[in-house]
Amino acid sequence: MGKARAKDRAKDKPPEAEAPPPPSEREPEAPPRAGTPAPTPAAAAAPAPFQSTSLGFAALALAAAFILVFVIVGVQRLRYPFALEWMEGGMLGEMRWLLEGHNLYVRPSVDYVPFIYNPLYFWVCGAVAKVLGASFFTMRLVSYLSALGTMGLLYKLVSIETEEKVMGIVAAGLYASTFKVTQQFMDIARVDSLFVLLAMASLWVLRTRPTAKGRALAAVLLVLCFLAKQSGLFVAAPIVVFVLWDGVRGAKTTAERLRGVPFAAIVGGGILGSALLLDATSDGWYRYFAFELPSGHRLVPWMWWEFWTADLMAPLGCACVGALFVLFGPSGMPRRVRELWAAALAGLVLCAWSGRLHDGGWTNVVMPAYAILSALFAIALHGGLTFARAAAPDTRRSVQAFVALLGLVQLAVSIYDPRHVVPTRRDEAAGWDVVAALRGAQGDTFAPSDNYLSEMAGKHGTLHQMAVDDILRGGESEVRTKLIEDLRAAFHDHRWAMVVTDNDFFAAEVLANYQRGPISVKDADTFFPVTGVHIRPGWIYLPK
Repeated sequence: MGKARAKDRAKDKPPEAEAPPPPSEREPEAPPRAGTPAPTPAAAAAPAPFQSTSLGFAALALAAAFILVFVIVGVQRLRYPFALEWMEGGMLGEMRWLLEGHNLYVRPSVDYVPFIYNPLYFWVCGAVAKVLGASFFTMRLVSYLSALGTMGLLYKLVSIETEEKVMGIVAAGLYASTFKVTQQFMDIARVDSLFVLLAMASLWVLRTRPTAKGRALAAVLLVLCFLAKQSGLFVAAPIVVFVLWDGVRGAKTTAERLRGVPFAAIVGGGILGSALLLDATSDGWYRYFAFELPSGHRLVPWMWWEFWTADLMAPLGCACVGALFVLFGPSGMPRRVRELWAAALAGLVLCAWSGRLHDGGWTNVVMPAYAILSALFAIALHGGLTFARAAAPDTRRSVQAFVALLGLVQLAVSIYDPRHVVPTRRDEAAGWDVVAALRGAQGDTFAPSDNYLSEMAGKHGTLHQMAVDDILRGGESEVRTKLIEDLRAAFHDHRWAMVVTDNDFFAAEVLANYQRGPISVKDADTFFPVTGVHIRPGWIYLPK
């Protein structure tokens, strides 16, 4: 056992005692299970390397290939000047609105409608934009580096648990393999990758820094996790319960029993305090967009069960079983560490499930669950190999081959063609043609599903259709009624010299006040986003 494992067996001491406790106070090892041959010291310390078989080597190579493909694809997509996913334009508009000195959360208008997201991602992107400029490149760079950071944390976490760097590569590679199934959101201008990074960082700190300072840092990371996405509440809750229970367990004094309270206070106080501050500085609009509006969106009834079957078991079935093996099987993981992983798994899966239950939640919201399942699967593979070392030689070889096969199968089910997720030169050329058409308008333009194109053409920015749809789906309200009236008046008054749309967004108002001209993209197969909603600029409408 390495130093990390030795510390895990020790009972936690008060914050001021940083050194490991004496052997007499350590948690005793669990006795061998009945019928299990006692392993020799050499066997227990050195399980067969995962890559020692052809199947294991193939799985390791595939994991490394997934990481490499993500790195290459991400670099190629960084430079694409147009939206990879239709809501990217809205995210860019939100960041630019912030950089212009406005509050993110204001009364909706035809110029700007806030999204239902917490502000941290836009703050971070805005800070980077002051150096690199306000562009898709800047926002994607934040997401791209966050995704790579998450892979790095998975590598480190699993390397600590297994004392094998190879298993760390398997964990990072399995998470990279979910790039396709999560709609390729890891590197686009969306909040998800930063959110997952902060969630996994809090787990890494709690796992590697079991001290008062470590707990304080992990608590701050959980507050930032919430500021990135409201569902950070689901991530934080089980971890707070674990830390409070871990402080009470084995404590002999009141001070020891209360050592988890500062952690809970930082998390609870930080989340509540930041929410109240954001609400106070936005005249209540933060509360409306972050909580009241999303709560009005309908639930998707089939996601009560399809989340578990279609979202988890279908792409990561082996990993789900592996997680159960680690948490409840003979994995050799100390009890306290199992409980920490169980708390993190519960929070991240609950976070993903809550996102899928609400109308509008795509599989990108399952990214947090995929991250922790990737880590637990790699730990499970190592545990299976360790368990095999205690078996008879023939059985050992069979178990080792089975473990390697599981790793290979789990990775292989996610193989995808990376050429389909990178826009082509034809796409880019078609995008510049649309910008040229908008630039030629004698006044401002309105492209509700691609609002960023107006700014690229030198026109004023406008709202994004998805932000409006969130309000329309939120039920009857004074805000909804006023926004509909404002939009109808804008169309009636010919506020825009050109409207470009290919869907039914206020179609009656567009047709009543504008006449259809040519289609903005002549090639029927180009300039569609490579992920997300299959929507692009359509017909050009000019005032009647």
